[in-house]
Amino acid sequence: MSLGKRAGIYDAEMFALAGSADAVAPILAQNPHIRCLIFFSDNQTTISTITGTTAHPAQGASILFRCHVDNLLLASNPSNVELIWNLGHRGIFGNERADSIAKAVVNHRPIFASTISWACVKS
Repeated sequence: MSLGKRAGIYDAEMFALAGSADAVAPILAQNPHIRCLIFFSDNQTTISTITGTTAHPAQGASILFRCHVDNLLLASNPSNVELIWNLGHRGIFGNERADSIAKAVVNHRPIFASTISWACVKS
């Protein structure tokens, strides 16, 4: 499925980070010894805005990401959460596949009618 009309790779990357933060919870529950969480993205803008609290495109993903990370910090005991930009798919297992999935998501059946940034723009 897609993120909606006019959604782009940036939106997909933002929601991928939010989804990743949500998906980590059961892993931490089964592995309480894990103390460091690292989220990677090859999109610098995503890394610099995902924790932003001011209005920006894909702000919904930022809110979800922060909520999921807050819940992780409360439910388990990771002492460190990092966001790391990695240069163009170098050395990160699964990054090529993740990027191709993000691109495919943009072109499928939308789960939202439009992105928030484009909600007031007529088609």
